[in-house]
Amino acid sequence: MNSDGVGTWHDFVERQGLYSWPNSNWNALAMVADDAGKHGARIIAYSGVFERNSFANVVANNVPDEMRHLCKKMGFAGTLQTRTGNIQSYKPGIPAFNIGGSVVSIISEERLNNLPVPVEGNYLVVLRGRIPNPRSNGISAKREGMEKVGGTEWHETAWENIIWDF
Repeated sequence: MNSDGVGTWHDFVERQGLYSWPNSNWNALAMVADDAGKHGARIIAYSGVFERNSFANVVANNVPDEMRHLCKKMGFAGTLQTRTGNIQSYKPGIPAFNIGGSVVSIISEERLNNLPVPVEGNYLVVLRGRIPNPRSNGISAKREGMEKVGGTEWHETAWENIIWDF
């Protein structure tokens, strides 16, 4: 079993007013699926939580249904609970949401007994395509950089006039 979530990735989505952005579920699943995959695990179930603040109650009511459908399409069971709580956006009064969850996986006994071990001469291969990677690792540092250069309301900044000095 492993758990992960999208962290501060939704800060970018919220600032664009895309509260029911369809890639949220893909992103949440990518964050847990890649961890399972790197261990050679086969996911059999996903369980997650879709949190939102009271300002976001009207948005994305179909997110749990979309997640169940997505999990089924990927070949495993899935559920997404909803919770309205104290999650906060970058400033008061703004709708905010987050998705995090866990997968339960099966790893073969042979794989467990023969885990890969890095050795000198191994290479790291990066695959890149036309569609950006949906994973949200590293977003906190990007968000902090945007705030440093563009201020709290960096999403309203005219970026062509910014001098990048860091």
